Amino acid sequence: KKLGRETAKKVISENRMHQAIIACGYRAAKGVRQQSEDLKICNMQRLDDRSKYIAKTIQKKYAFIQLKKSRDNDHFNTDVQQLKQHDMRINYFHSESKKEMEQLFQSGVDFILTDRLEPMLEAFKTMTPGAMQSSHQ
Repeated sequence: KKLGRETAKKVISENRMHQAIIACGYRAAKGVRQQSEDLKICNMQRLDDRSKYIAKTIQKKYAFIQLKKSRDNDHFNTDVQQLKQHDMRINYFHSESKKEMEQLFQSGVDFILTDRLEPMLEAFKTMTPGAMQSSHQ
């Protein structure tokens, strides 16, 4: 809780609220919200299954969630639709191919994390504008 509170204080004192997303668990998020309800939080308190993680993120009204490829990906499209219905922004970890990146953007994912930054940036540059348009926006 203290770490979240101190992080929020620093972001606010540096006048960076419009640029900050604080990725943290529930306890730190409480500290963030004690300082400002307007700071954006990415829920990093992953639970045993994705559906519970999504439900808790929606319940706590966090702005962002980070979905992991390695966890409960069987209902991915349904999960994304549910999150988008609640105006959630989605980070996805991880993608290493242009095809997968296009599919993720088309599904409604907002941000994609990768270990292959340079080739993925090149692939991103060659994508058609329509490939980046989400049907859920």
